[in-house]
Amino acid sequence: YVHVLGELPKSGPVTLTGEYVCLPAKEMYKPTIMLCAFGLLADDGRYYALRAKEGVDLWQHENGKIQVTGTFTKGTVQHPVFQGEGTIETESVKVLK
Repeated sequence: YVHVLGELPKSGPVTLTGEYVCLPAKEMYKPTIMLCAFGLLADDGRYYALRAKEGVDLWQHENGKIQVTGTFTKGTVQHPVFQGEGTIETESVKVLK
C-alpha cells in the first residue's frame, strides 16, 4: 500500500517522477490471467498508465526511478482490469539516479 500525497494533476502537460511498474489489478481479490500493463507508480503514490508517443522507448526503463513528461488525461485507464488515475501520453522518459 502506498500513501497518496497531494492533489491529482489536472489534465494537460505534466512531468512526474516515480517507478516504471506493472499496474496492479483493480480488483486484487479476483483471480485474473497473468497480464501486465506497464505504467508509473509516481512519487505521489498514484498509478498512471503510460502510452508512448511514436519514437519514445519505455522498455529500456524497467528498473529504477524515472521522470516522465507528457500529456495527462484524467479518467480510468483504458484497460478494464488495471488501476490508474488516467493516462500519460508520454513524450519523454529520463532515467534518474
